[in-house]
Amino acid sequence: MVLHFRTTPAIRAFVDGQGLADYARRGVITPDHIIRTKNRPLLLEPPEAADLADPGRFAAACRKAVGAYRDEYHRYFEEQSARSPAPKHELDRTPRIVLLPGAGFFAAGASEKGAKIAADLFEHTI
Repeated sequence: MVLHFRTTPAIRAFVDGQGLADYARRGVITPDHIIRTKNRPLLLEPPEAADLADPGRFAAACRKAVGAYRDEYHRYFEEQSARSPAPKHELDRTPRIVLLPGAGFFAAGASEKGAKIAADLFEHTI
């Protein structure tokens, strides 16, 4: 995956907002967003001072959060596909948007172009 980082005053207001855990997880507005950004972003906890001294701690927390996101995405897919009479194909479970309060957001894609498209869509949503 290629990561593309973005931060602007508007992005910071979004990721630093008190209601982020609620409003960031309400879902997307178009089917194209599902393909490019997934239905919900991954919300990371900002690193603590101890994480700055030992970056491995923050990296481990990120890996754990990505694993939990992937598991949640799979459960979501299974629930939704069980409701449909037509067979469905599960997309890759990896998050495409990662929110980091105090910094901004990362968009992930299989290529630089894909990461930038996801970032453009999410920034527009903000």
